[in-house]
Amino acid sequence: MAKIELTADELRVVLSVGEKVAAIRGNVTVTRAEVVSAQIVPTSFWRNLGLRVPGTGLPPFIVSGTYVKKGDKAFVSYFKGQTPVEIKLTGAHFTRLIIGTDALSAAEAIVKALA
Repeated sequence: MAKIELTADELRVVLSVGEKVAAIRGNVTVTRAEVVSAQIVPTSFWRNLGLRVPGTGLPPFIVSGTYVKKGDKAFVSYFKGQTPVEIKLTGAHFTRLIIGTDALSAAEAIVKALA
């Protein structure tokens, strides 16, 4: 599972080796000032992501990588059974991050910390 590390100045998504391979990308770091909001989203979030460039797409089992569509560029790291958290951004390389967490309580803690 990807780990979300929060400091006073930044939010960092730390990926395991397998997650990096699936996403075809390394860790993602944004400043806390770029974070607009966070919420838990339904597991069907992948239906409206757009074109995957690059990454791995075997929905609903694995949805990982960069997804683009008009006005939206999302980084996703999600595996079936996880609770997806969407973090909306402004002024960053991505417009949002969707990261799977292993437990609903972990997802709720992330949303609360970013509120």
